[in-house]
Amino acid sequence: MNKKLVLVLTIIFVLSFAVFALAVQDFKVILDPIGDQEYTSLPQTYDVTGTVTGDENTEINWIKLYIDGNLEDTISDKEIGEDGYDFTLEWDIQDEGIFDVKVMAEINDDGIITRQDTESNVEITLTSDGENGDQAAGSNPAAPAVANKILKELGIKHNYGGGNYISDIAREMGPGTEFQGVDKTNEDYETEIRSYLEDHDAWDGDGKIQNNKPGNGKGNAYGLNKEKGSNKNK
Repeated sequence: MNKKLVLVLTIIFVLSFAVFALAVQDFKVILDPIGDQEYTSLPQTYDVTGTVTGDENTEINWIKLYIDGNLEDTISDKEIGEDGYDFTLEWDIQDEGIFDVKVMAEINDDGIITRQDTESNVEITLTSDGENGDQAAGSNPAAPAVANKILKELGIKHNYGGGNYISDIAREMGPGTEFQGVDKTNEDYETEIRSYLEDHDAWDGDGKIQNNKPGNGKGNAYGLNKEKGSNKNK
């Protein structure tokens, strides 16, 4: 075979492999922080959320949730967008205990490729409520779960340029599951989380969420019209 032809074919192969390797490198599963959860009744449903990143328009064969190695939920036939694909998988919590939560995703890009992310030792605790210790309906989810609920209600993506709102909330948690000094059993817990998200988001003149890097000071992204920190430690 002509040496020049061999050289050209070799270069093409190397470049193709480099492009493939880069695409594989960008393909990741990023699990939003969960943290320990306390409930006053079981069963409960917890939305496990996160993002699959990779080349835009890459098809995702499936995304699967495993609890202690057992398949819990699956979504299929999705596509990675410009900012990745934000997933929500349902965890049907039946019992107390300590669990390993794993999310796996598969794409088909010149071969089957899978990636995963795991949060270990997630503790589920059943607490009592009332003077007689009776089990009360409802729950007191930790800050990441509350933030996920708020963002879901408002149709806001978890990700912004260079960060993730759920992760930001988790980093702001204090001792136990406190947020900004407020215990999760306090009625102002969700208000503090909403205030934090509002103060760290971006919006334009029409009130549209932009998901830019937070902290630009434009504020009131959710139209809540609250004074910052007005509910702390009540």
